[in-house]
Amino acid sequence: MPNVECRVPNVECRVPTNECRSPNSERPMPNEPTLQDNTSVSVGKLRKARTTDALAMQRLINGFADKGAMLHRSLSELYENIRDFFVVEEGGEVVGCGALHVSWKDLAELKSLAVAEPSQGRGYGKQLIQACIAEAEEIGLSRVFALTYVPALFVKAGFQEVDKAMLPRKVWTECVYCPKFPDCGEIAVLIAIGGAELRPERSDLNLELLPIIPGRKANA
Repeated sequence: MPNVECRVPNVECRVPTNECRSPNSERPMPNEPTLQDNTSVSVGKLRKARTTDALAMQRLINGFADKGAMLHRSLSELYENIRDFFVVEEGGEVVGCGALHVSWKDLAELKSLAVAEPSQGRGYGKQLIQACIAEAEEIGLSRVFALTYVPALFVKAGFQEVDKAMLPRKVWTECVYCPKFPDCGEIAVLIAIGGAELRPERSDLNLELLPIIPGRKANA
């Protein structure tokens, strides 16, 4: 293949014609990754959920809930908490969702994480987790937890498996609605963000988080 002389300021080079391009050229350099060359690049769009996504989100979540993988969600729950959710849209369809739900001043739960089976393996679950963590840090939270049957997915994103006793009892308010309660096999995972300690100080576990025992004052 013939060589050509390529000149840019203060540089002289001789390269094959098909490997030379000007600064304004759109032609990729050799070995430069492109979307066509990298089949592992996801093609979905991550965004905040809209009310128009609620029906698709419910079908996705409840499809996994029917298999015992998570809790069912009613449409009213989804509409009321729509601002908690991120979704992944692929080809105009919602194929993934996940929510960041604030539990207390420094703590939130990552919940209802689901990716449609045909769209799994494209990194959507990881993207949803990362989006929730980023939002948690943005609004001033220092810890995010999740209850999951697939802890490995969260561990890859920086979470650690922890004893459920580390979590305030307030987080169990939904558990009584689970058909597996109290023998649930979900694993608790937790991540500290913004330089926070993984294990909160005892004072952070405010008594207001604990259920009020009949005949006992909440601040006792």
